[in-house]
Amino acid sequence: MWKKIKDLFSVKIDGEASDAEHELESGDVHENRPGSDKSEGDNKSDGPNLSDLIRQHLAPVLRADGFTGSGRNFRKIHTDWVLVLSVETSRAGNAFALNLGIQAKFAPDSLGKEVDPKKIKVQLCEFRRRVLTPEIDVWWKFDSTPESMSEALQSAAQCYVQQIRSLARAICSENSPFASITPDDFSVEKMGFNQFDTTEGRLALSIARYRMKYELYESAQAFAQLGLKYVGISVGLQRDLEELIEEAIKKREKVLTVATSADVAADAESLGQANNL
Repeated sequence: MWKKIKDLFSVKIDGEASDAEHELESGDVHENRPGSDKSEGDNKSDGPNLSDLIRQHLAPVLRADGFTGSGRNFRKIHTDWVLVLSVETSRAGNAFALNLGIQAKFAPDSLGKEVDPKKIKVQLCEFRRRVLTPEIDVWWKFDSTPESMSEALQSAAQCYVQQIRSLARAICSENSPFASITPDDFSVEKMGFNQFDTTEGRLALSIARYRMKYELYESAQAFAQLGLKYVGISVGLQRDLEELIEEAIKKREKVLTVATSADVAADAESLGQANNL
């Protein structure tokens, strides 16, 4: 009973103030949260069969979108992003869930640490969600027969295509929503992140960090200031946004100073050429 109450409390806090505290509890990842890997490996109840069938029914769909990996863990490593998809089996061994994580390579993970694209797991990603079953559940149930497992995996692959594929491809495209969204159009829903474990404030911070990476300092500052409107009680998020605003202002001033110096030098050169005529 206490664990259930604790789980509910953690999820509520995570929605309100999910920053570097972003709620990973020292290895004690709850079973009902996206990214739990307590049962990612094969266990005795399902043996190797589920992993073998993942290779047949789910892996080809993921590889078509650029994921690599084997067993129950797959990653897509892009220039800016890491997408992680894991298959989590239930403790009873008669069901599985699909967990998706999206993490910027240029930003710290949910514990505030540098990202290792080849090792990061779903529960360390900034954005996390589960793929939903056709019944709007998070668990695909199966019995011990290969036919039942195959049917469940085929359904999961189809739901991945319907719910995740377009977003996964868009994020890694030149017209990524992180590059194209404007402050006036910004919302979690318009970004396609309404099913993810995130808030407007954290999403705005990620957009601001993306714009900083590409030296779009004015735009980065605008999104960081927008994020401050959604801070709530998260002290860590407020700190990160304010630090980014300060950095963006300094970068903009430096760019303007360099541009002004270049203009002065060009004017002086033009004047010198005129005097020599």
